[in-house]
Amino acid sequence: MAIDPKGVQNSLPPNQVPSGHTRSVASDRFRDNTTTSDRTLSILKATVENASKDTTMTNLVSDAAIGISKQVDDLMGAEYDDTAKTVTYWTDWRTLRDNIGNDASTDFLNDTAVSYVVQVRIFIKVS
Repeated sequence: MAIDPKGVQNSLPPNQVPSGHTRSVASDRFRDNTTTSDRTLSILKATVENASKDTTMTNLVSDAAIGISKQVDDLMGAEYDDTAKTVTYWTDWRTLRDNIGNDASTDFLNDTAVSYVVQVRIFIKVS
């Protein structure tokens, strides 16, 4: 099996992207995919957060332990571990929020680690 990731495309709305941030772009956004997979990923805020919003945004994609790229690579490796074919994919990052929400009736700060929650669509081609 060969895994061939083509990167993460940042498709977040402009109000969620820090001013001056260069959005990540997938190197090959092919559309002749075999399938797509919609996933919700959780990224521990303490792992990627930085005083610079720009750096935090970059870390969300590229953190080697828990970033979007790492999690998607791990998912693809696990899902396609039994094929002798090449699995090529790119990821479209669509939403960004946190796991706390706006529910003031619950004390999340005492029992929940704050995480960023991202939704992605993975475009997958098996050949």
